[in-house]
Amino acid sequence: MLNDVVIIEKLLSGNNKLENEGISTLYKELRKNASHIVLNNSGNEDDLEDVLQEGIMAFYDNISIKNSIMIKDNKIINKKGDFVKITSYMSAVFRNNWFMKLREKKRMVNDELINLTEETEDVYEEKNTFKKNVELVYENIKKMNTSCYEILTLFWIDKLNFETIALKLGHSNANTSKQIKARCQKKLKENILSYAN
Repeated sequence: MLNDVVIIEKLLSGNNKLENEGISTLYKELRKNASHIVLNNSGNEDDLEDVLQEGIMAFYDNISIKNSIMIKDNKIINKKGDFVKITSYMSAVFRNNWFMKLREKKRMVNDELINLTEETEDVYEEKNTFKKNVELVYENIKKMNTSCYEILTLFWIDKLNFETIALKLGHSNANTSKQIKARCQKKLKENILSYAN
């Protein structure tokens, strides 16, 4: 059970040893909270480590350096003056952090899809062109061999990471899946460009 008063005392102590103890306790006690948010929402263990570390270090920074979190009697308080548990506060931090990362991942996948096709020069046509290009990409994926169809569908449509794809498709590791996806993507681009011409 996380003792908020003890943790905040340690983080505000100015003593490196006590601060490190506080941070270590946060890592141990908050892992389950972060795990529930990340692993149940398309994340993997690497994502969990990133979210956990970034969240805890931001919390430490905001309490001990920036003083941007309101503290009273070594407890967090909100704008109304109500006490907020560290676990509740950090769950919100982890959730915001992870869903921001998910949005960024989705944006990157969409950018990768659109870059497979010829870009439009007319910015006003961009939205319609994006939709048409994505449809063109998906139509061409369907025409590919089974190996490429499976890996591109799992990556772009199901939005799975390479570790999960490797397990599903029986590849030796995530790097193998990444290499196969790159080869298939290159072939897909060739198909689309030849179709466009």
